[in-house]
Amino acid sequence: MKEFREKLGLIVIIISVIILGLVGAIIIWKDSSKAQFVYTSLLPMVGTWVGVVLAFYFGKENYEAASKGLENIINKLTPDVLDDIPVSQIMISRKTMVAKKWDDIRNKTVKETQDFLLENEKTRLPLLDNEGRVIYIVHSSLMSKPKKNENDEVEVMDTSKTMEEFISDNKEIVGKIHWVKENDIIENVQKIMKDDTNCKDVFVENESDQLVGWVTDTLILRFIGAKKN
Repeated sequence: MKEFREKLGLIVIIISVIILGLVGAIIIWKDSSKAQFVYTSLLPMVGTWVGVVLAFYFGKENYEAASKGLENIINKLTPDVLDDIPVSQIMISRKTMVAKKWDDIRNKTVKETQDFLLENEKTRLPLLDNEGRVIYIVHSSLMSKPKKNENDEVEVMDTSKTMEEFISDNKEIVGKIHWVKENDIIENVQKIMKDDTNCKDVFVENESDQLVGWVTDTLILRFIGAKKN
């Protein structure tokens, strides 16, 4: 199936380029003054189409490769680098977190949520219950990741789905929330991420079980880089 999809993608690209090339040649042959128009109009069209095909067929592989690479880096971090450093030193404070109440977003579409993240220059969105507890964590990469259907065919994410439908389809990933206390050390966060390879986010609570912060895998890597420098 994978080989068939790759051949199909290549065929589509080749046919598209040939057809657009013939159309451009015919236009120029009939009216040479439109050569500049053909160049400025068809070339971006070819580039866009090729980009769409490549993104569709290789997006999943790139996502998995990046996740695996990040996982390997996290797993290789030595305990002495993270030892005795409290999570409060690097965490994103609750006051500055970009989050949404679940009831406010459950009927929004995936596309609307993607646009919200893009507008706020964020790639992750914690979703909170009415008490302010994190119940889901959504990554933009998951919302754009191609998935296989029951026929083992790759499908692009249907961004017209509601967030409630999206969460239902991905509950095992987005609904698995990990917590540490604010006096815990970063090494404990690293252990959680190492034990659960799908975990990229750990939330911080105080002694009253209230959300006070958020630690991501990328924050840990930035901290390591800053400390080494």
